[in-house]
Amino acid sequence: MHDPPDSGRWVAGMRFVFLIFVLVVAASTGSGLAQRASFSDADSDLNALPAAPEGFEVQLWAKEPLISNPCAMAFDTQGRLFVGMGPQWRAPAPDSPKDQIVILEDRDGDGMAESKKVFAEGFNSVQSIAWRGRDLWVANSPDLTVVRDTDGDDVADEYVKVFTDLGNIE
Repeated sequence: MHDPPDSGRWVAGMRFVFLIFVLVVAASTGSGLAQRASFSDADSDLNALPAAPEGFEVQLWAKEPLISNPCAMAFDTQGRLFVGMGPQWRAPAPDSPKDQIVILEDRDGDGMAESKKVFAEGFNSVQSIAWRGRDLWVANSPDLTVVRDTDGDDVADEYVKVFTDLGNIE
């Protein structure tokens, strides 16, 4: 007779499989939703913020020139916001990847991000990012890449392609 499988490990494994599935689907379908939104003037950003339910408030936290063409975001365990930026958004060039992932922080506590540090760079088309432990999974068409900061300096030093052929970069 076999011992029953550890249901906690099974659930964790299924969550990981689901995360990979979501990243693959996001990368293969492109970012059509993001392409519909366009903010050309920083002042108009305030007028474009969504209405919030009673008791909630929506505030602008980061804007150009600190960030441009945000296409993905995820918080790390320290509460810092990692944002995939796509300067090649409308015209990706596979031979000169320029997309990057930056860390944004509000260090002075005024409710606005003022600090930006490049965490990882050299991507063709960042479409989704998600943390799993100390690994940042990046859906970067046509690849799924795991990015790691192995020395704690907030700059990725290890890039591992775990899957390719997620589709074209358009």
